[in-house]
Amino acid sequence: MMPNIPNTAHLGLSTKRERSSIPKTGEGKTWVYPSSAQFFRALQRRGKEAEKETMPAVVHVHNFVNEETWQRITTLEQNHPECAQVTLTRFCGRSDDLTVTARVMNRLGWWGQLFDRHDWYLDRCGQQVRYIIDYYDDPKAENIAEVYIHARPAPFDSLENFRDMLTHTVQALWRGERP
Repeated sequence: MMPNIPNTAHLGLSTKRERSSIPKTGEGKTWVYPSSAQFFRALQRRGKEAEKETMPAVVHVHNFVNEETWQRITTLEQNHPECAQVTLTRFCGRSDDLTVTARVMNRLGWWGQLFDRHDWYLDRCGQQVRYIIDYYDDPKAENIAEVYIHARPAPFDSLENFRDMLTHTVQALWRGERP
């Protein structure tokens, strides 16, 4: 869950925040992305490298990747037409907790280098559904902002999630795409 990080001026970094398109559970609003100052503080707090000069670009890429992640999730959620709109309840960064898939793909080098992992908790019309998202550097990308996003329902949380993940994987492979 995103901790409450002060949004005050810091090292001349912007405190301007952007509203996302991702609906927030129970509020009728959308999530708001962190400012450059907040993002910089969050990286420092976690002991990650952070250069203030790159923060505007880093935040822009972060926001873009989250929007892409949401698009992937809503595409997967089309398998559940009984719920017209899912919302994001909370999320959790778990960059030090590799999934089995991430370990295998990192070892084989098929999807590039894993650089982050998140768990996103959705509200599917009253049912909580956890998605696991692995983020990989795309080795074929010419643009640094190109990231491979592997989003899928947490397969061991429920039989329905397992079925959804398996269905999506088979469909993607059938189309000749990465799952």
